[in-house]
Amino acid sequence: MDIDEGLRIIGELRDRQEILDCVQRFCRGIDRNDKALALSAYHPDAVDFHTYACGTPEAFVTWGLSLQVKYLRGLHNITNHLVELDGDTAHGETYYCFVAQPPDGEPRMAWGRYIDRFERRDGRWAIAARHCVIDVMSTSLAGPAELKLIEEGGTTKDRNDPSYMRPLQIDPTLIDRLPIPALQPG
Repeated sequence: MDIDEGLRIIGELRDRQEILDCVQRFCRGIDRNDKALALSAYHPDAVDFHTYACGTPEAFVTWGLSLQVKYLRGLHNITNHLVELDGDTAHGETYYCFVAQPPDGEPRMAWGRYIDRFERRDGRWAIAARHCVIDVMSTSLAGPAELKLIEEGGTTKDRNDPSYMRPLQIDPTLIDRLPIPALQPG
């Protein structure tokens, strides 16, 4: 391996780590009620389609944090993480498990994937578009309205799954979609 090849590999490894750090900052920010940290994972003009809600990072994180305070504790666990680098754009698929403990009752759990388009702007990797897919949800979270939204989320077991979309695009008609009433903060 020559020096140029070694530098290319080091640069790719750095990019992959910065992208993984971005995903983990979002999760930690939501779990610790740290809005600034969660927002640091996004570019300001990003769009987040999170099954129940779709909008700007500011709107989504504000809504998400207002929902999180209903639980005694909650956490996101990141598992499989695959990133395809393409210059200053990267396509990521990150599996997650979310667990939350309400004040009374059984823990609530959801398993799914963050399908992200990352962009490096001014040397900083961040989410430009996110499609959060819920693949499985505990029955304590999933009523008829939630199950309908999960189906609309587009998860499939073939190349029609949103993880194959290049570049990842969010349907503009979904932006500013309000969460379903059962998931309204309060």
